Parts: sequence; structure tokens; C-alpha cells
Amino acid sequence: MKTKILLTALFAFFAWQTQASSPTSPEANSSRSVRDQIVTILENGHFLSQKSNAEEVVICFAVDTQGQVEVHRVITGNPALEAAVTKKLSKAQLNVSPTEKDQFYWITIKFRMV
Repeated sequence: MKTKILLTALFAFFAWQTQASSPTSPEANSSRSVRDQIVTILENGHFLSQKSNAEEVVICFAVDTQGQVEVHRVITGNPALEAAVTKKLSKAQLNVSPTEKDQFYWITIKFRMV
């Protein structure tokens, strides 16, 4: 019985140690930060990001060395939404680290018109 408890405790400790010692990749943090900023910019427009009964929009963009968003592609079935997203993001300025600049990002956001 003591052996089972000891083995279980050791397994739990090593599992915790492995998880704690493996940092999240910078790319994942980078994309999340950029994505959150883009969603915030678009939520302040004439539409609201929602998960249900929503229209999917795929956006390809880059962030230049000044933090300015360069929209390369907006894919959606709604031409008005495409134009609004392109216009809003073309004026956007992001606060990003030097490693996040000059990279392409593809993000998917679901919108519900309000």
C-alpha cells in the first residue's frame, strides 16, 4: 500500500515538474497578444465579436516595424464586413515587441453585426 502511495506521489510530482519546466512558446504568446489587440480594435467598430450565429472572417496581415497593421487579405462572404474590417485595420497601430514585427499573421474571428 505504501508503495502505491509513494509511486502515485512521485508520478504526480514528475508530471507537475515537467509541466512547470516547459515554458509556453514565445510564438504562441506573440500571436495571442496580437490577436487580442486586433479583436479589441474590431470590437470597437460597428460589429461585435461573438461565437454563436456568427459570420467567420479570416484575416491575413503583417505588423511593420512601426507597429502599423498591413492588411493583406480579408476572407468572408460578406463584402460590407470585408470592407469594414479592412478599413478599420488599415488605420490600426499595435503595441508589439520587436520579435512580433515583420511577421505574417492569419487569424479567424467570428462576427455578429450589431
